[in-house]
Amino acid sequence: MLKITPSLFLLFSIHSALAQNWHQFRGPDGQGNAKFENLPLNWSVSQNVVWKKQLPGFSWSSPVLGMGKLFLTNAVEQGEGISLRALRIDAKSGELDWDLELFRMETAQRI
Repeated sequence: MLKITPSLFLLFSIHSALAQNWHQFRGPDGQGNAKFENLPLNWSVSQNVVWKKQLPGFSWSSPVLGMGKLFLTNAVEQGEGISLRALRIDAKSGELDWDLELFRMETAQRI
């Protein structure tokens, strides 16, 4: 069975992050490298955190940043199945713009 963890999304150093769009997994070139300046070396629950937000369901993807919006997918348990959902979050405020169901898997289909 696939183990998934509760989703808590944190955004660090928003001003640097918004300077560069991340259209794919591992950044603009797919190598996990970024040209950010003044990134914090330390953070905690209250230090260098712009916002944090509890999201519905369980983490299912790496976030993508584009045009000031964060896009990710989460799996939400519903009855005997799972609803895979696409989420869009405003990168500056942390507000959830939309939460759309992409598809639903019944228990028999689960890995």
